[in-house]
Amino acid sequence: MAKGAPKKTTKGYNVTAIQQWRLSNLKTQPKDESEFSIRMAMARLRKEEALAEEAEWKAKKIELELRKQAANLVDLDAVDQFFTQLIAGGRRQLLRIPEEIAAGFPEDQRVEVRDLIAKHLEMWLRSMNAKSKNLAGIREL
Repeated sequence: MAKGAPKKTTKGYNVTAIQQWRLSNLKTQPKDESEFSIRMAMARLRKEEALAEEAEWKAKKIELELRKQAANLVDLDAVDQFFTQLIAGGRRQLLRIPEEIAAGFPEDQRVEVRDLIAKHLEMWLRSMNAKSKNLAGIREL
């Protein structure tokens, strides 16, 4: 509790007494402009320090990228992400093939042809996935 504030009684807090104490405390408390200006200056300083740290971090990141480019180095995460997206997109396109091919067959054969092509395609994708894990370490197909 603040100094001079009404204490808690056995029945709880006296809300009206606390409100009166707050009003009287606000009126008697002198406004300290210097303390406010110091707080604002400290806040501005912290903000400027944060901006300086962010700018320094960005500069280091750019410097690292330039070094990688100068040394012809490649970021492995970026390569992994690129191949993962490429293979995932290719898989989606491949899985559309059974529908497109089956559309050229007579109505009574479409379902059978689509299922057969999808089965062979899925087997091929699984084998490619196993090969890629063994050879290149690509996680997803």
